[in-house]
Amino acid sequence: MVEEICHICNDKSTGKHYGAISCDGCKGFFRRSIRKRYHYQCRFEQNCDVTRNKRNACRACRLQKCVKAGMKSNAIQNERDAIGKRKKTSPTEKEDVMDQLVAAEHLCQKLRSSVIRNTSSLAPYDCGKVKWNYDDARAATLDDIGKSIHQQLVLFIEWAKSLPQFLLLAQPDQSALLKGSAASIIVLGVAFRSIGLTVENTICLANDTLLGERTRDKCWRY
Repeated sequence: MVEEICHICNDKSTGKHYGAISCDGCKGFFRRSIRKRYHYQCRFEQNCDVTRNKRNACRACRLQKCVKAGMKSNAIQNERDAIGKRKKTSPTEKEDVMDQLVAAEHLCQKLRSSVIRNTSSLAPYDCGKVKWNYDDARAATLDDIGKSIHQQLVLFIEWAKSLPQFLLLAQPDQSALLKGSAASIIVLGVAFRSIGLTVENTICLANDTLLGERTRDKCWRY
C-alpha cells in the first residue's frame, strides 16, 4: 500500500482536511490563517518552494498552495458551527476536565521546582562579578554533561510552553521548532554561564562543574 503524502508540502499525510489530502502541519496552518484572517505577502514572485523543510519560509505561497490543493475556507466555518452545535457537557464532565487540568498543572509545577532547585545557579546574576576558584571547582563527569543538557532542555521546553503563540502552533510544528533550536539554546546557556571564567578553553555546565583542557583527563577517568 502506497503511503499518501501531503498535497501541499509532501510530508506524510494524516488524511483529508478541509478538502485536501494534507499533513497536520498544513491543516493547522490553513485553519489559523483563515480563522485569524491573516494576509501574507510573498517577497519574491509567488513561486516559492513549499516542501516539508521549507514550508515555513513563505506563508503566502503555502496558503496559496493549500487553496490550489483543494482546501476550502468555508470548511473552517462549518467546523466551528459543528462544534457550536455539540451538546453541552454535564457538570460532572466539566468537573472531571477541571480535575485533569489541575492535576496536570501540579505535575508541571513539580517539574519546574525540581529543575530550578537542581539548577538554582541559573538565577540571574551579574556576569562581570562572578569569580571562580578554579582549584576548588569540580571537574565535570560524563554524567554531569548529560544531566546539564537534560536540565537545559527541560527548562527550554517549559519556557516555550509558557508562550501563548507557541501553543497556537500545531504539535508537529512545535516539535520541529524545539528540535531546531535545542542545540543553539544549549550552546548559549553554556556560553552565558562561562562568561565569568578566567581560565581559557573552559566552560561551566548547568551544575557549576567545569569542562576544559585541564579537566579533560579527570572527566574521562570517572
